[in-house]
Amino acid sequence: MWAAIDAMRRAFIAHSQGTTDTPLRNRAETGIGECLSMPAAVTGPEPALSVKVVTLFPNNEGAGLPLIHGAVLVFHPGCGRPLALMEGSALTAIRTGAASGLATDLLSRPGSSVAAVIGAGVQARTQIEAVCAVRPIEEVRVYARKAAHVRNFVNEMSDRGFACSFIAADSPDEALRGADIVCTATSSMTPVFCDSALEDGTHVNAVGAYRPDMQEIPGETICRARLFVDAYDAASVEAGDIIIPLSRGLITPDSIAGEIGQAASGTLPGRLDADGVTLFKSVGIGVQDTYAAVETLKRAEMMGIGSEVPW
Repeated sequence: MWAAIDAMRRAFIAHSQGTTDTPLRNRAETGIGECLSMPAAVTGPEPALSVKVVTLFPNNEGAGLPLIHGAVLVFHPGCGRPLALMEGSALTAIRTGAASGLATDLLSRPGSSVAAVIGAGVQARTQIEAVCAVRPIEEVRVYARKAAHVRNFVNEMSDRGFACSFIAADSPDEALRGADIVCTATSSMTPVFCDSALEDGTHVNAVGAYRPDMQEIPGETICRARLFVDAYDAASVEAGDIIIPLSRGLITPDSIAGEIGQAASGTLPGRLDADGVTLFKSVGIGVQDTYAAVETLKRAEMMGIGSEVPW
C-alpha cells in the first residue's frame, strides 16, 4: 500500500502542476448499468499514457457478481504501442484507498488512533488498509446498512493481521463517536451520518459519491470543514457532496481550500489546527489509474508476473 500511496502523491502533484491531460470521466448508460472511461496522459519527467474502462451494474450483487468490472490499458508514451492490459476493479480499489491514505497523512492529526468506516464493500477495505498504513490505528468501527456485510468485513479484516481491533457499530453515530478519521465508501444518495456526530478535529475521506445526484456528506460538514478535492474540474461537475451544498447556497466555490496535490507539494497547508475538521472529497481521476498502472507494470516486470503476448 505504501507504494500505491507514493504513486498517488506523484499523480496528484503532477495533476496540480499541470503536467497531465486528464479529461473528465465519460459515461455510457445501458439502463441497468453504466460504462465509464477514463484516459490520462502525463508529460514531464514521468511520461505515461493509459485508459481505464469500468462497468458498474448495481443488480450484480443479487446475482453473486462484483458490482464493478474493468480493465486498464497502458500505452508507450513515445509511440502509443500497447504495453499492458490489467484487471481494473482491484486497481481502482487500491488507488482509491491509496488516495485517502495520502490525504489522511496530510490532513489528519498525527496521533490519530481510532478510525470509522461507513460502508463494508471492497472500497471500504482499501480505505482502512491505507489509513492503517499512515496512522497508528488501534480501533476501527464499521457500519453498513446490511449487518451481514459488516460481520464479513470485521471477520475478514480481523484475520489479515492488522495491529488494531475491528468493531461492528450499530449506527453511524456509534461508529463516529470518538473517531479521529472517518471514511465513507457507499453508493448513498443522501448523507450517511449527521454532522452533529462528527467531533472536532476529525478528518474525513469521502470517496463513494461520484455523481452530481449522490451525497454521502451532510452539507453542514462541508460548510465547516477545510475541504480538499482530487481535481477542481472533476469535483465541480461530478461531486454531489459539493454540488448539492453549492446549489443550496451553503457554500461557494471559494469554500474549497485546494486540490490534494497542492497540499502534497507544499503549495498549500493541509491541517491548520488540532480542532478543525478536514475533508478530502474524491471522485477519482484518470491520472490516478495511470500512475497506479505504471507502478504495477514495473513491479510485475521485476517479479516476472504476467503473460507476454505478441502485438
